[in-house]
Amino acid sequence: MTQYQRDAAQQIVTQANAELESILRIYYLRHSFEAYDSTLTIFLAHLANLTLEPLKQLEQDPTSVPSETSKSLLSTLILCFHGLYEQSKSAYVAGIMLTILKKRLSVDARNAVGRHVAIEELDSDTDSIDEMNAEYSQILSELVLPGASLSDDPKRWRLKNLMDEPRRGSG
Repeated sequence: MTQYQRDAAQQIVTQANAELESILRIYYLRHSFEAYDSTLTIFLAHLANLTLEPLKQLEQDPTSVPSETSKSLLSTLILCFHGLYEQSKSAYVAGIMLTILKKRLSVDARNAVGRHVAIEELDSDTDSIDEMNAEYSQILSELVLPGASLSDDPKRWRLKNLMDEPRRGSG
């Protein structure tokens, strides 16, 4: 691919990400996240992953972007975590995704998100994947959390792999 094609593709991906965020914000304003919606969980997890990457870069070099960008990223992350928390009341997989994403947060980001979203820890005695029946556990562990990039290896984003490496990607 030429540099022009790469730039055009990156521009399309950036625009699509912004539109996904806009759609989720409009959805939240119109419907809230309280009612179960199976597709909502995937979109929220995907947007959270897309937000965590630039947030991680921002934490490494705070002077690289304006403070408005930092606030915007945190706002998006709060929206995603709130949505996943609300969905986790109806769907177990949303709770798992929430837990995995929470483990990827830095201490500062976790504190910032925690001020706005009451994220309860899953009760490890009652909600463990190991305690579910083996067939359901196997199916659930093969689910793929949407990664930050289509070029990422999907095996890396399987729930069973993410549960084994909770701090992967958090520096």
